[in-house]
Amino acid sequence: MLSSLQFQDIADEIQAAQPEVRQVEPFSARIPGFDLDDAYAVAALAHAARLARGERPVGRKLGFTNPDMWALYGVRAPAWAWLYDNSECRFHALSPFPGAP
Repeated sequence: MLSSLQFQDIADEIQAAQPEVRQVEPFSARIPGFDLDDAYAVAALAHAARLARGERPVGRKLGFTNPDMWALYGVRAPAWAWLYDNSECRFHALSPFPGAP
């Protein structure tokens, strides 16, 4: 299990990468034993930091909902994360379905 300081360092790295819109090497590839529980612990720290900056959660996103993809990415279940008011993008394209948003 990682220490709370390690969790905070990872959360800080994520926060630093966001304004630059840059990818980081997967933590599971560079930190032995980094697992889904660790990822959610880091996500909670990142979420708290975003709330402290005044960002507002507006929903959640789900990933890895197709079990056929789990083995390819080394996951065992779907994962979720928050969406925030400053990261949401709504597209207003013409819909082929009358009355659809």
